Amino acid sequence: MMFTPAQLEKLRTVAIANLEAANQLEKEIFEDNFFILPDRSFIDFFRLSQPMMSTLILGLELTLKLLHYASGGLEHRGHKLIPIYDSLETLYAKPKLEAAYAKSIQDVFYSSKDGFPAMNPTMVNGKFEVDLSNTVIGSHIVPLIWKIESKILDDGTLHNSAHMEYIFQYDNKFQELSAFFSILDGFELFDRYKIFENSTTDNWVMIRPSAAILQAFIPEISKITDELLAKREIIYSSQGDTSLSSSDYDKAIEYYNKALEFYPDHANCHNNRGAAYDRKGEYDRAIEDYTKAIQLKPDIVEVYNNRGIVYFKKDKFDLAIEDYTKAIQLQSDYTNAYNNRGGAYFRKGEYDSAIEDFNKVMELKPDFVHAYYNRGIAYLRKDDLDLALADFDKAIELKPDCAEAYSDRGTVHGRTGKIDKAIEDLSKAIELKPDCAEAYSGRGTTYGITGKIDKAIEDLNKAIELDPEFAGAYLNRGNVYYRKGDVNSAIEDYAKAMELNPNLAETYIGRGNVYFLKGDVNSAIENYTKAMELNPNLAEAYTARGMAYTQKSDFDQAIQDYTQAIQLKPDYAEAYNNRGMIYGVMDDFENATKDFNKVIDLKPNYAEAYYSLGTVYREKGETNLALQNFRKAAELDPQMFSALRTDR
Repeated sequence: MMFTPAQLEKLRTVAIANLEAANQLEKEIFEDNFFILPDRSFIDFFRLSQPMMSTLILGLELTLKLLHYASGGLEHRGHKLIPIYDSLETLYAKPKLEAAYAKSIQDVFYSSKDGFPAMNPTMVNGKFEVDLSNTVIGSHIVPLIWKIESKILDDGTLHNSAHMEYIFQYDNKFQELSAFFSILDGFELFDRYKIFENSTTDNWVMIRPSAAILQAFIPEISKITDELLAKREIIYSSQGDTSLSSSDYDKAIEYYNKALEFYPDHANCHNNRGAAYDRKGEYDRAIEDYTKAIQLKPDIVEVYNNRGIVYFKKDKFDLAIEDYTKAIQLQSDYTNAYNNRGGAYFRKGEYDSAIEDFNKVMELKPDFVHAYYNRGIAYLRKDDLDLALADFDKAIELKPDCAEAYSDRGTVHGRTGKIDKAIEDLSKAIELKPDCAEAYSGRGTTYGITGKIDKAIEDLNKAIELDPEFAGAYLNRGNVYYRKGDVNSAIEDYAKAMELNPNLAETYIGRGNVYFLKGDVNSAIENYTKAMELNPNLAEAYTARGMAYTQKSDFDQAIQDYTQAIQLKPDYAEAYNNRGMIYGVMDDFENATKDFNKVIDLKPNYAEAYYSLGTVYREKGETNLALQNFRKAAELDPQMFSALRTDR
C-alpha cells in the first residue's frame, strides 16, 4: 500500500494530535501525590491511565506507519523481513530474522547501488541479522528509534517501586494490572524491573515512557518524513522490486513507471523494469530498458548479462555473445555470464567454444551443476558420448533430483545401444518431473528405435500434450512415423516442427528421408542442403545427401559429401562404409579396402562392413580373404549367409 503526500500529511497530523493528547492526560493522571491519596482506587488509576496509554500507543503506531509508508517498506511474499513499522512490536524488534526465513528471502537483499538496500545478511547466534546501515530505512529511521529508546530509558521513570507497592496492597488488583502491563510489554516499549527484590515470586513492574519525551521527537520525525518523500523514486522502486520478486510483473512495471517519473535517469530502475518486461515476454521493451540502463551507467555488469539473455531468447546469438563477453570483461569471475555465453555458443553449433566456457564456470565454481549438465549436452552433440556420460553422472551426483540430467543420460545410453539403461534413466526423469516433456520425447524415441512403435507414439503424444510448442517432440514423432512407414503423418509432423522452429536442422533431414523413400530424390537433396545451411556441422546431413547423390549416380558429389561427414565426425562408421561402397562401384578397390577396414576398426561387430570388404577382395581375385570376410559377416549376422550364397 502506498500513501499519497496528502494522506501522509494527514497521517502525521493525527499522530501528532494523539501524542499531544497523551501528554495532556499524563499531566492530569500522574500528579505528584497521586499514589498516596487514600480515596484513589486502582480502578480510578486504570480508568484514567488507559486512555493515556491508548492514545500514546496510537500516536506511536501512526507515526511509525507514516515512516514506514514514506520509506516504501520492505515486504516479500507475505513475510515481514525486517521491521516494517506496522506496529510497535515490529518497531522495537531489532533488525533480526529467524533462521527459518533465511532461505526464502535471500533474493531480497541487494547490492548497494543507486540508493538500493545493501543488507548483507549474516547468521549470528542462531539469528539472521540484517545490516541496515546502508539503507534508506537504516540511515534515517533506525537511529531515531534508538535515540527515542535511549531517552525513554534515561528519563522515563515517573514513579518508584514504593508507589507501585502501595497500589498492589491497596486494591489487590495485581492480576489485572499485570495483564494490562503484559499487553504493553508486547510492544517492548517498557523496561522490566522486579517489584520486590527479596520476593520469592517473579513479580515485575513496567516502567512507562513519557509521552512528552516522544513528542519532543516530532520535529525530527517530520524532517525525516520530508526527506523520504523527496526520494519517492526509491519508494516506488522498492515497491517495484517487491512486486517483481513476487512475480506480479504488471504491478512492478507500474511502480517502476512512477519511480522513473521522478527520476528518469535511474539506471537500476530501467534494469529492473527490463527484467519485468523480459518475464512477461515483451522482449523488445526489455531490450529498450536494458539499453537505456547501459547508456546511463555503462559499468553495471548485470545489465549486459540480462540483455544477453533476452537476445538469446530472440535467437540473436551473436548479440547475446557480445553482451555476455562485455559482462565478463567487467567482472572476470562472473560465472553466470560464462555459462550463458556457453549456451549461446552451443546454439550456434560452436560446441568447442561452448565447452571452453563451461570449463571456466567449473574452474570458478566446481559445484555449479548446470555447467556439467550443459557441457554434457555439448559433448553429446559432438558425439563424445563417454565425456557426455561422465558429465551427466557428475550432474546427478551434485543434484540427485536433476531430471534433465537423467533424461539426457538416458539419451546417451540409447545412442550406445544400452536400451534398458536408457529406458530406466528416462523413466526416472519422468518420476522426478512428471511434466518433463523432454523425458517423454526421449523415451518415445528410444522405444521407436527398438521397434516398440505404439509405446513410442504414446510417449511422444504425451510430450506434445505437455508442451504443444515442443518442436523436437514433433520431429521425433515424425521419425517414428517414418520408421512405421506412415509417410503422410511423418510429413505433417516435420511441417509442424518447422513451423515451431524453422532453424531445427534435423527436421529437414527427416523430411528429406521421407522424400528419398518416396523416390523424390531432388526434393530429398533440397532438404538435406537446407539442413546443412542451418547447421554446417551436422555430419548426418552430408551422409544423407551422399546417399541421395549415390541414387542419382553422381558418385563424385557423393564422395565429397561422405568425406565432409568424416571430417566433421572422424568416427562416423556409416560414412566410411557408404564411401567405401562407392569406391567399390568405381573399381577403386584400394580406397574401398581402406574405408571398410576403418569401419571394422570403429565397429568390430559391423557385419555389413565384413561383407562389403569380402566383395572387394573377391573382385580383386583374393579369394581366401574374400571367404574369410564373408564367413565373419555370416558369423555376426546369419542372414548374411543367405546373401553370400546368392552372390556366389
